[in-house]
Amino acid sequence: MPDMPLDMLPDGSVYESWEAPLTFSRTLVVDANAEDADDDNEGTVERPLRTITAAASQVQPGERVRIHTGTYRECIRPARGGDGPTAMISFEAAGDGPVIVTGSEVLDGPHQQSTAWRRHDDPAARTEWGTTWQPSRSWRQPPQAPDAMVYTAHLPRQWFVGINPFTVPNRAVSNLIGGFNQNKSQQPQLYMQRCGMLFQDGRRLVQVNDYSQLFEGPGRFWPDPAGLILHVRPHGDCDPNHSRFEATARSQCFAPDVEGLGYIRLKGLTFTHAANPFPFMPQDGAVSANRGHHWIIEDCTVEQVNAIGIEAGRRDPRMSAHEPGGFHIIRRNHLRECGVCGIAGLGMINSLIEDNLVEDCCWHDVEEMFESAGIKTHRNEGTLVRRNVVRRLAHGCGIWLDFANHNTRCSSNLIAEVHTRFGGIFIEASHDPVRVDQNIICHIHPDPSAVASPRGGPEAGGHGIYAHDNDFLEVDRNLIAHTTGSAVHLPRGRPDRFVEGRGSCSRHHTVVHNLFIATSRYVSFFNGDNHCDANAFAGPADPGPFRMLRDDEWLDLDAWQRFYGFEPHGGTVTAQVDLDVDAMVLQLSLPEGLPAHDPQLDPQRDWFNRLRAPDAFPPGPFAHPPAPGEAWPIDPRQPRSEQDG
Repeated sequence: MPDMPLDMLPDGSVYESWEAPLTFSRTLVVDANAEDADDDNEGTVERPLRTITAAASQVQPGERVRIHTGTYRECIRPARGGDGPTAMISFEAAGDGPVIVTGSEVLDGPHQQSTAWRRHDDPAARTEWGTTWQPSRSWRQPPQAPDAMVYTAHLPRQWFVGINPFTVPNRAVSNLIGGFNQNKSQQPQLYMQRCGMLFQDGRRLVQVNDYSQLFEGPGRFWPDPAGLILHVRPHGDCDPNHSRFEATARSQCFAPDVEGLGYIRLKGLTFTHAANPFPFMPQDGAVSANRGHHWIIEDCTVEQVNAIGIEAGRRDPRMSAHEPGGFHIIRRNHLRECGVCGIAGLGMINSLIEDNLVEDCCWHDVEEMFESAGIKTHRNEGTLVRRNVVRRLAHGCGIWLDFANHNTRCSSNLIAEVHTRFGGIFIEASHDPVRVDQNIICHIHPDPSAVASPRGGPEAGGHGIYAHDNDFLEVDRNLIAHTTGSAVHLPRGRPDRFVEGRGSCSRHHTVVHNLFIATSRYVSFFNGDNHCDANAFAGPADPGPFRMLRDDEWLDLDAWQRFYGFEPHGGTVTAQVDLDVDAMVLQLSLPEGLPAHDPQLDPQRDWFNRLRAPDAFPPGPFAHPPAPGEAWPIDPRQPRSEQDG
């Protein structure tokens, strides 16, 4: 396998950015807190605009909008894009404090006790004919807190322009793939819940499916079917009139109405409280390029949204492709508490996704909808996904590159504490080389719902690197540790799934120079027409940790070598690894060191940008092991040493 600098793609070409230095011919100033701010002003420092929306309707190519600190309760719909790399339109924070663009409005009190609905065990709950109303099954369950107080909050009708998120289901029945899933009774309920969200002092409340479920615990709400009244059991069962409540009034925060706009930059802004629906078709992010091209989204925060944080692709595969499409740069953003996916895009051509922090996402338990991940992009071509941190996901993959990927690389990412029915990194349905190298993947476990389903068991997920319907996958120099499933799990998938004219064979995969520690299984291939060498394996592991899936063979290292000729230069080692996920500090114990294999490659830099010795190439992402007791900060977004190792 050829050596690759971090900006090189699998075909040997170098990712070349289109970005150019920016200068602006005019700056429009927005300052909602200025006493003389008005949308009829000129947008100068002396006479600023009040809303970003007003600036977005005026700004021209080669100009920027400079936004002062404040909370902006609006959805920004830019009227136009830029004209090229040196004539972009930029929306950027002024630097004097947080700029928060929110899809919510403040719910004013006073909030009264809910009386319009009654629990089934209330003797007053009778019809006009005097017979007791028979509730649904969930209503018949005994309340756990019979004395809990439920309050009502009334939503002003004038909040909603176009749609009311509290009347829109998370996912329309017409968009379901294969209908409701038969293995999980919870999934249809989540689909039919409303997109609307409610926050108490900045903390999200959980939506329930009927009124009686409010009595199962505090921190819940139920929207009345008409979508204008919320029944709320506050966090801590407190008096809601002593808290600040915000309810979502909009599904997005920044999204052009016009399709295909290009050369737009967002910098240093916070987007929050977007009540967008679940993907698949279409995909609508809290921040959406709406099928645009050449966007830069950098140094932004996207948090507390119902579904997707940032969406930068075609939105829907049924739509015709815009040209040029893609060419996005998404970097140094913080995505937090996005319900289904942090960063998404259909058709990510020649794009760069780097140095992002994605955490505490995928809290909706809908991974079998097949769109849940920290980062999930489709039809990647000439794209780099590098130096991202993805951690603490409840129901989704860390990074998922899906369908017909070409010449794409996933490198130097840190993925940890992920619960998924697939893997920390998932490559799907591609017949062109995709390279997955020099990543650290640790603490990957099955989605608890998958383990509990009829499809659960040893293949219920929790793999380090997972791929199906693929050929020619390249997996090298990764550290994979503490996985419930295989470190590398490469089944065939569906033989009748055609991608670009043919089905998958699961052949010509390459797994080399990796370090596997405390994974239940090491490598699982579908067949023997693959390559596996120069890896290091440290237990404990299950019996037969090498798997040949087609023939259901569970092998040890000796059989793996003798029957298939794999691992002529690989072997077992003694190793332990401990990762502090929050601090991103790694301790790696290798009392006997690592075997050094000469792969006859040019020298290459490691995770810390240290130069590897060409004749001593240890497995894993590090040029040399740490000293005993040494702890390494491993945040890949931090500047790296230029010293040779």
